[in-house]
Amino acid sequence: MKLQLFHICSSLLMSLLLLCPERGLTFPLHPVIPGYEAALMEAWMEPVERMEMMEKGRRSTAEYKRKYEEREDDMEDGDTQRNEVLSSIAGGLQAFNRQKGGFGFRFGRK
Repeated sequence: MKLQLFHICSSLLMSLLLLCPERGLTFPLHPVIPGYEAALMEAWMEPVERMEMMEKGRRSTAEYKRKYEEREDDMEDGDTQRNEVLSSIAGGLQAFNRQKGGFGFRFGRK
């Protein structure tokens, strides 16, 4: 049994050595490769640029930004009253715990 295991291991090692490149399994160090820093930066920047391009498609457009930049001066009287009512309602809502788990909302004080 030991002889068969030795034979299998030695044949696997021999085939591995035959398949290896001339210098072995290690990647050549950077001084051997001319312009290795530029190649590394290029290899790193390609995925980063792809992700940035994908992010540009997901970003919000200027239309949404304009809505947030509106001021009360730009609004009419009805719009300002509606905003005040909504903010007062939202400010009065409070979350509270129930005894059997879950939660509920109440308006005003306890």
